Amino acid sequence: MGSIEPYPPCFQPIGELTKTTFDELTLNTYFVGTVVFVKLLTLPIRGIPLVLAGEDEHGTMRRLQFYNQSLFEDPNILFPEGRIIAIKEPFYKSSPHDYEYIRVDHPSNIMILRQTADIIPASMRLDIEDSIISAAEWKSGGNEAVLAEDYLEAINCYSQALLAIRSPEEESLRAVILRNRAQMFIDLGFYDDAKVDALASLKIQPGYNKTLYRAARACYELDQYEECQEYLQQLLNVDPTEPKGLKDMSRVQTRLREQETGKYDFKHMTEQVVSRTRGLDHANFTRRVAVKDSEKHGRGLFTTEAVKAGDLLLVEKAFGTVTDEAGKQQSNTSDPLPCQNAVLLSELVQKAYRTPSLLGPLLHLYAGPTPNGDTKEDIVDGRPVFDTFRLADVINYNVFGFDYMSSDNAPGRYSRKKSYPKYKSATGVWLTASYTNHSCSYNAMRAFIGNIMIVRATRDLAAGEEVTMTYVGTDDPVLARRNSLRDTWGFDCYCALCKLEMKSLGPFERKRAELLGRIKYVSFEDPVEVTDEGILRIRNMAHQIENLYDKNIFVPGQPRVELSKVLVDIASMNAIRGNITEVKLYSRKAMEYLGFKIEVDDNDRMTVDRTNSITKTHCITACIHMASTYDSKAVMLQAIRLAKQFYKICYGEDDTFTEKYQHETPDGALEFLDKLSAEDSGS
Repeated sequence: MGSIEPYPPCFQPIGELTKTTFDELTLNTYFVGTVVFVKLLTLPIRGIPLVLAGEDEHGTMRRLQFYNQSLFEDPNILFPEGRIIAIKEPFYKSSPHDYEYIRVDHPSNIMILRQTADIIPASMRLDIEDSIISAAEWKSGGNEAVLAEDYLEAINCYSQALLAIRSPEEESLRAVILRNRAQMFIDLGFYDDAKVDALASLKIQPGYNKTLYRAARACYELDQYEECQEYLQQLLNVDPTEPKGLKDMSRVQTRLREQETGKYDFKHMTEQVVSRTRGLDHANFTRRVAVKDSEKHGRGLFTTEAVKAGDLLLVEKAFGTVTDEAGKQQSNTSDPLPCQNAVLLSELVQKAYRTPSLLGPLLHLYAGPTPNGDTKEDIVDGRPVFDTFRLADVINYNVFGFDYMSSDNAPGRYSRKKSYPKYKSATGVWLTASYTNHSCSYNAMRAFIGNIMIVRATRDLAAGEEVTMTYVGTDDPVLARRNSLRDTWGFDCYCALCKLEMKSLGPFERKRAELLGRIKYVSFEDPVEVTDEGILRIRNMAHQIENLYDKNIFVPGQPRVELSKVLVDIASMNAIRGNITEVKLYSRKAMEYLGFKIEVDDNDRMTVDRTNSITKTHCITACIHMASTYDSKAVMLQAIRLAKQFYKICYGEDDTFTEKYQHETPDGALEFLDKLSAEDSGS
């Protein structure tokens, strides 16, 4: 939003405000209780902010800067040259670049007016012929606006047509006008309004197929899938062969299955994300979690039933996302993140403004210890009013950074082919996932396929247990993690891992950090590039780090997270050289130092104790290396299956596992992997 002192939106109807003009405004003042009428003189310049020029009723011109307008749609749809608007409680600002402008941060402070509205000053109002007064003629004007693709003007005309209906004989015309206006609302993303109009039309003309379809469309966009299915079924009862109805019935039934069962076609999702520029279209699966008060921090996410390691906890479509490219396009610095968050704010504000039924859950997310504004919301002059500065705080505390395909980051020599090269990363807000509290000893991990977040349990969880994820990198030293948590979210972590590592602060901890830094300098992303001499140096430093853990604190079974990745890398370097003894030693020790207790009994049955475990992506590589060291094929296959389970936990799905690791798994494992895929599909 730029550097500005937050100010509230106007909660007064336009009829209660005092008319003012540009000449009556004084600089750097927010004019409470007033309204200025403006005619737009130029085409808008898209960006943050949206820039226009306008004149008041006396012909005085001013620069206009509208914030929190969408960057991804044509601004001429809302603000074409010549349109009359009302700006409630205008904020007249001076710029550091020596110009003055009218600034608007709250979309509800802008009213787009019908050119003939009586409230517009006479000098600006458009005169119309006396003959254009009937409902039918207003409807005709709306249809002409549709052909001209001026959908807002069409809505205004249809609204006037409804007001012009005065006799019961015109009720059938009312149904048509409501149906037409519903389509305009759908086209502009006002789905609540579209649903209201469609249902009102159906009360007059029940069973009309176009109206049923528009009601279904609005419900679908609002994620109201059961109601959508009802209207589609009514449509198909009228016309069983209606093509759109049949197609959308299949689509909504898929959404209902996803919502109820958590069964998704993840393979299809990964294929779709490569080709789609818009977000993926899927239902949310949330029945295994619920928001409750937490002993840790305010509210949290809790399981509603017992789940096993690897089980789905949550699949959620983002409320809104923007790519890093969007931030770069708006930034004039090397750091696009502030602009990326500004773009995200604009998109979330517009979505909430157009569909107010979605506003409450977003507005009530955590907004920090001292948030700007409040959660007050209302409908004034037919549009929702809420504080956009509050939403800016919500984003700051709830935004997730993500890659469009988490599995593109899978570790391994042959697993770095990028599936989605168009965008490197993005940010977004997920309403349910935002309630998940932090723990460095987390019990769940998130992954992303496009705008879909997938959360799985890292270990068995009982019903009623709080779900936690990490906000920071657990490979970092404990003090670095704590500083990051304090600086960004304003709290300390007191999880089991932090308590353990805080006990070991001192010269040993500093020496471990120094050695880890030296190892990073010697090692490379690809273990092939490390020389034999380099391996020896890394191994010796790893042994030094190992001896710097206080044995009275780090008893067997306790994690040594920062060392585990180094040990997996050593195993990888030795695997390339065929040093099986070293691979066996370091891969198993890596899992041990992540808190896993993996045992094989006399019947070749593998068991995994995850009580103190910290799941990391390098668990996949460690288990693949372990598999190559077992003499028993049965045990080897169990190790591969464990690697596949870790892949599913870390990356949300396992359909792409075989493709990424087929060259790294032991001989004979591929057939078994295919069998596993058939067994585990959709789970």
